[in-house]
Amino acid sequence: MKKIFTLILAMCYCFMGFADDPAGSWVISNEGKIQVKKISFRETKTALLLENGKKLVIPNDQIESYSLNGKVFKKLPLYLDGKITDKQVFMELVKNQDDMTLYKYNTSSYSPNLKIVSFLLFKGDQLVFQYDEKSHRCALNKFP
Repeated sequence: MKKIFTLILAMCYCFMGFADDPAGSWVISNEGKIQVKKISFRETKTALLLENGKKLVIPNDQIESYSLNGKVFKKLPLYLDGKITDKQVFMELVKNQDDMTLYKYNTSSYSPNLKIVSFLLFKGDQLVFQYDEKSHRCALNKFP
């Protein structure tokens, strides 16, 4: 088990070292790509401050991905213990390489001061591997 954990950490460290550095802040929605200065997420809607100073509010379910402070986030299905749920969440893009993509997902536990970090490795749209830092649980799926 320690070997698997070490291998996973080494893989994540390598991927994080090569992460893309996207320029600017933007939102991709049903309307297309929108360049923004500021993004404020609310429960069901997101307020955008556009580069020209205008404000725009769009429903959260219309946002596909966004970039803020040099980090890219994409809406993907939530997986729990390697099983897909019907919920969609934003995950931070860590690295793309060939057809493999590594994402990081942060969530809170019952304690508001404790965050749980998961790493999810996708091949195309299929989850290949999931690692949960809190419980050190791994969920390995077969390649499609």
